[in-house]
Amino acid sequence: MASSLFVNTMQVYFAFVLAMEHTRMVRIFKSLEETGLKNGIPHLLSVSPNTHPLLLHPDKNEEQDSDFSSESLWLILSVYGLTSRLYILDYPRFYEMAPSAPRTRATAALRMKQIALDNQDRTIRRLRAQLATERRGLAATKKELEETQVALEASHKVIAGLTEIGLSMSKKIEKMKVKKQQVRANHVECHQKFQSRIHKAEDSMQAQHLIIEALVDEKDSLLQTIHGLQEANNAPAPFDGDWEEEQEEEPEEEEIEDIPLGEGEIDDEYDIF
Repeated sequence: MASSLFVNTMQVYFAFVLAMEHTRMVRIFKSLEETGLKNGIPHLLSVSPNTHPLLLHPDKNEEQDSDFSSESLWLILSVYGLTSRLYILDYPRFYEMAPSAPRTRATAALRMKQIALDNQDRTIRRLRAQLATERRGLAATKKELEETQVALEASHKVIAGLTEIGLSMSKKIEKMKVKKQQVRANHVECHQKFQSRIHKAEDSMQAQHLIIEALVDEKDSLLQTIHGLQEANNAPAPFDGDWEEEQEEEPEEEEIEDIPLGEGEIDDEYDIF
C-alpha cells in the first residue's frame, strides 16, 4: 500500500515537471481547476493523458491560453507544495525499505568480509584439526622410535655378550688346539721310544737264542765224545737204566709284532676338530 502510494506520488510529481515544460501548461492547470482540485490528490491521480478532455482535444478553447491569473499561480504552487511535502514525508520510510547504493555497497562489503572471516575460521579450524592429527601421529611415531631405540639397545647388549662369549670360546679352542698338538707330539715321541725298546728286546732275544743254540750244539758234541770214549773203553754208560735224556725245554719266544709308526689309533679326548 505504501509502495503504491509512493509510486503514484512520484508519477504526479513527474507529470507536474513535464507540465511545467510543456507549452500548454496553463491549459492543463485550468483543466485541473475545472475538474475540481477540492476532491484532493486521489482525483489528481486519476487524471491521465488518455482520459482528460483537454489532452484528448488540445485545440479546444485555445483562446483561453493567455488567461493566467493569480488563482492559477496559487494552484500551481499548491500542487507543487503538496507533492513536495508528500515526497519529503514519505521518502525516509521508503529509504529504509529501499536503501541507497552506498549503503547497499557497504552492506555487501560487510557481508563479504563476514563470509571471508567465516571461511578463515573454517580454514583455521580445519588446520587446527590437521595439526592435532599430525601431533598425534608424531607422538605415536616418537613412541615407536623410543621403543625401537630400547629394543636396539637391548639387541646391542645381547650382541656384545655373544661377542664376548665367542671370543672366550675362540681362546679356549686355540688352547685346546695347542694341547692337541702337544698330545700328538708326546704320543709320537712315546711311540718312537716304545718301538726302540721293542727293537732292543728283539735283539737281546735273538742273541739269547744264538747262545742257547750254541750251548745245545756244545752239549751234543760232548755227548758224542762221551759215547765215543765209552765205546773205546767198553765201560758202561754212566747213565744206564731208566735214564732218559730229558730234552731241554726251550722257552717259547714271545712274538712281538712291529707296530709301524702312524698305524696305531690315538685316543685323544681333545680331538674335537
